[in-house]
Amino acid sequence: LIWSSFSVTVDPIPPVAPAHYLACGGSQQSCAGTIETADNDEYHEVRCCSTSLIQGWSKKNGCDVWSASEVPICFHKENFVGAK
Repeated sequence: LIWSSFSVTVDPIPPVAPAHYLACGGSQQSCAGTIETADNDEYHEVRCCSTSLIQGWSKKNGCDVWSASEVPICFHKENFVGAK
C-alpha cells in the first residue's frame, strides 16, 4: 500500500450518452410496443415521466412511473437535452 498526495477532480455533470431509447406509448397507435434508439439531436414527441407521484399524473398497473403528456413544463416535439 502506497499513500500519495494524488487528487482527482470529478466533473459534477455526468456525460450524456450520444443516443437514447424511444418507446411508442400509444396503445392505439400502429407503433405500439416498438422500441428504437435515436441520436440526442433528433426531435421526437415527449411524454413526461416521474418515479415520484405528481398530482394529476397517471400511473398504470404494472408500471413503475407516473406520466403525463399535456403539462406546462413539457414539449410537443423536442430533442433529448431540451426535453430533459
